[in-house]
Amino acid sequence: MRQGLVDSAAAPAGGIPIAQPVEVVGNGYYDVVTLTNTLPAYVARDCVGGIQEMAGVARVVNGHVILQAMTLADRDGQSEAYDVYLFQGSPTNSTFTDANPAVLHQNDRILLMPGCPFRIFVGDYIALVGGESQAALRNIGCAGQAAAASTSIYLALVCVDTPDYVTTDALVASFDWLRD
Repeated sequence: MRQGLVDSAAAPAGGIPIAQPVEVVGNGYYDVVTLTNTLPAYVARDCVGGIQEMAGVARVVNGHVILQAMTLADRDGQSEAYDVYLFQGSPTNSTFTDANPAVLHQNDRILLMPGCPFRIFVGDYIALVGGESQAALRNIGCAGQAAAASTSIYLALVCVDTPDYVTTDALVASFDWLRD
């Protein structure tokens, strides 16, 4: 059994969410997201693929989850740095549109999973046979709770530098979750 902290109550007006301990027992879940990019060239702070809903990450409505590990496969071998944003609900006030600057609205900050955003650094990648590369992050420990009436977690991947993709499906993100 693992323990983590999750936001279980709304933040007081203008305050920080209150974290409560939750026990998560070994109900693992593995999810894969292909981020479809529309342009070959992106600039720093652009979102890649727009906001992605990962339905069913939480086992039950309003369920708790902990991200254990993430792998980002880069089929084009760019090995670029990215900021990973994970939200406990849909960030409807923010702008996460493919090939446009990412804009996180202050009203959506409460939806960020604790520990997010986190960064995938260039040094996290290893070169694979065939010119591809892959970054594997372990022991991430971002804990959260799907929004009311939902089992979804939302993902936005934001460029740190200026990747130049060859294919439109160059990035594939996989996630290893624990859930209650």
